[in-house]
Amino acid sequence: MKLTRQLKAWMNKSLWKGMITMLFLLFIAFQKQIDRIGMRCQNQLPVQNIERNIRREAIVSLYTGDTYLPAILVLGYTLNKYHVNNNRDMILLIPKGSLNDDRHIAMIKTIGWKLMYVTRMSYPGKVNPQLVDGLVKLHAWNMTQYDIILTLDADAMIVGSIEEPFEQMRTNSTIQMLAVDDAGIPPDYRKELRSYFNSGVLFFRPNSTHFTELVHLSANKSFYDLKYPQQNLLNKYFHDHWVPLSPIFNMLDHLNGKHHVWNNQTNNSRIIHFAGSHKPWDMLHRLKPNQVDTDRMWRQYFATLVTENGWRKDDFLVPLASQPFRKKFRYDQWIRTDLQPIQLSRPGPARPLWNIRPNRIGRLPARKNL
Repeated sequence: MKLTRQLKAWMNKSLWKGMITMLFLLFIAFQKQIDRIGMRCQNQLPVQNIERNIRREAIVSLYTGDTYLPAILVLGYTLNKYHVNNNRDMILLIPKGSLNDDRHIAMIKTIGWKLMYVTRMSYPGKVNPQLVDGLVKLHAWNMTQYDIILTLDADAMIVGSIEEPFEQMRTNSTIQMLAVDDAGIPPDYRKELRSYFNSGVLFFRPNSTHFTELVHLSANKSFYDLKYPQQNLLNKYFHDHWVPLSPIFNMLDHLNGKHHVWNNQTNNSRIIHFAGSHKPWDMLHRLKPNQVDTDRMWRQYFATLVTENGWRKDDFLVPLASQPFRKKFRYDQWIRTDLQPIQLSRPGPARPLWNIRPNRIGRLPARKNL
């Protein structure tokens, strides 16, 4: 009996010790789990802060139909070739309801464009049919998920680095817009505005308030002239609130051989803009004295991208291809292999790439009575 009582007492004592040991081990395990969760949260906080500090930037263009298909492919190809920061989104605005062939859309995506279908906007009067969808570009001001946006007309071509204006805007937060003065604009436009930029190449900070006001003002026929509708609207709205860029970032091809910029800055060109009626994908034109053969350069890029992607003539002339596109498409001429390379860009500018005027720097004041 005495042995039995001692055995029971020992078992009870061991049981209590076991329970205490188990509780202690559970406490230690629980504490370690709390520490792991705490460490995980601490590790995530810097990542979140880093993500907040990363500046998101985008390049935006507009696609209004297959007559600009070769242009938008060359623009996308040259963007990939020359712009250093590959983290930027390349976004193509397409008006909703546009009739586009699936094969053409696949080609556009292959080049690297991300498609965004947006609502069409109408001008308050009759405009040039080629400019009728120009207000679609205003949607870029509403893309506030980005810090800086570069908008490019589809008839532009990149021929050198475009990093400097992005860096300029990063280092100076007061700049709302960078643009190039339009040397080809008629003098009567300058009488009213004093300064006038070409809207084919714009570096700016998206702003939902600007977007709302621009959309509102675009319906006001008395606010702007409809001869160059989108460009006039933007110049009127951002008057004296933009900073001029060097012309090398928007070399207007219709001034090729006519303006001193083409003589002085050709070797430093970064963006060639085929503004005006002549487009290298519409027709071939005879080169005039003192002109740079930009048509030939465009055809070289087209031939290269077509060869690299294995595209044939039938990939372009699909059943849904429009009649104007079929009429002007020159596949066989554009992919000739006997064209010698043309090199416009050389590293480093000949003079400063921007010319900041203090009276033009600053945020837009609040607008009233819009």
